[in-house]
Amino acid sequence: MKIISKLLYLNLFLLLFISCDKNDDLIFNDVAGIYQGTLSTNVSGKFDAKSVIEITNPATVEITMNGNEIQVHCYNDNFDTTLILDLFRDNEDIKVCLTGSDFEEIYGHIEGNREMNEGMVENVNEWIQHLSDEHKQDDEHFGGFDMSQNAFEYTFKVNGMDYHFEGYKQ
Repeated sequence: MKIISKLLYLNLFLLLFISCDKNDDLIFNDVAGIYQGTLSTNVSGKFDAKSVIEITNPATVEITMNGNEIQVHCYNDNFDTTLILDLFRDNEDIKVCLTGSDFEEIYGHIEGNREMNEGMVENVNEWIQHLSDEHKQDDEHFGGFDMSQNAFEYTFKVNGMDYHFEGYKQ
């Protein structure tokens, strides 16, 4: 009976240990790959300026890793753009933010030194820390990863137009 009891406790301990380690499994490399989905944009009506037409077409996003950044290449027959985004853990998901001159153009200031803050405070949500360090309350962000669904969504701002991609990893 003692052996069964010890085995039961050992199994419970292992189950708890594995369960508690779930957040550590969220690694940035998991986002790299090909995402198939749709690219939507809103276009004002040709004859009636008040009407808006949503155009949706199939599209592909290729994501490649570069340290804690990703290169995002989104394309279809009528659209082709590439940009670099920073990655931040947000509980079970990963959020993204522009980098370099794209960051400065949208938010009006130079991005801080991310590496200085890494590892200094334990158990701090990286995304919340990023928002606190780099952004004003009303700053807009354009997408991220739903890791439980293997999904990516992002709104690309190109030549005054918004192109919204939603897709799933293949």
